[in-house]
Amino acid sequence: MAHYAVVNILKYENNKLYFSDDDSTWDEIGPHTITGYPKQNELMIWFAGPGVDKITGIDFDSDDDFVNPPRSKFGKRLWFVKVKPNATVGDEPKYTIRFKDEAGNEVEIDPKVKVKPAGGG
Repeated sequence: MAHYAVVNILKYENNKLYFSDDDSTWDEIGPHTITGYPKQNELMIWFAGPGVDKITGIDFDSDDDFVNPPRSKFGKRLWFVKVKPNATVGDEPKYTIRFKDEAGNEVEIDPKVKVKPAGGG
């Protein structure tokens, strides 16, 4: 069982997607953006926040570092994936987030995460 999680709240504003882990500081997401640093055996969670009606899909280029592909809950407002206990430390899996904005437009962007070792730091 994962004891900790990396959480991303997504906000779509002025045709740009942002993420936050505290709902007050927002960083723009681009193709080279690392949106989280999950440790081995942790969960990575995405929430549909302001301007995001629902997340329609999250797909990693490779699922090698994850127990299962990302799954959705609560009407696609929340998605999660669990990092394997033996995931390769330092890997930067690239993924695609697809979502609908509040006007019903489909939007897609391709950031990445970075796997950290289990335990401290």
